[in-house]
Amino acid sequence: MTRWRQRFAAVLVWCMVVAASPASAQVATSLVSPASVVHEYVSAASGIDGRADIPSNMEVTDIYRGLLIKMLSRSPTFRRQILRISAASRLTVRLQSPFSSSPQGLRATTAISRKVDGQLVANVDIAWSNSAVELIAHELEHVIEQLDGVDLAARVRRPDSGVFVTGEGGNVFETTRAKRVGLQVAREVQ
Repeated sequence: MTRWRQRFAAVLVWCMVVAASPASAQVATSLVSPASVVHEYVSAASGIDGRADIPSNMEVTDIYRGLLIKMLSRSPTFRRQILRISAASRLTVRLQSPFSSSPQGLRATTAISRKVDGQLVANVDIAWSNSAVELIAHELEHVIEQLDGVDLAARVRRPDSGVFVTGEGGNVFETTRAKRVGLQVAREVQ
């Protein structure tokens, strides 16, 4: 074995041992490159053990409180969303149900505003329906997109960006990312 291969094998073994330290960790059986093995492995369940609660920076109307608890208990994807939201100290999310549906036929909307002091406020309006689980996760993903710094207006101008304009005025956006997350959480909660 050449000296390079010996070093690579030693590094590879060390990285796999570090990555596999938790008892529940899953070790990948195929390796792509040395760079791919240095990423820290994070189990899908780590930090989100089903005992999560609605974070203090979320204001939730009573109509949705029980549903959110159910979503937290059944969906690892939703728990990750809630952990991300709870970690954002300068964010307030208001989840409410002020309408049955909008005149434009919208079942859910999120209006996000940034205050001068840097505080981010997201008003999430969800019409109560059989698809409330999907809609809540979908709209919360839009909030997370803003936490991630996604510039929707810039991305909508690029083809195949997963962002497109809906409605009139060119300032209402939809994303493939939010659609996927909403559907995933709905599958997990069933």
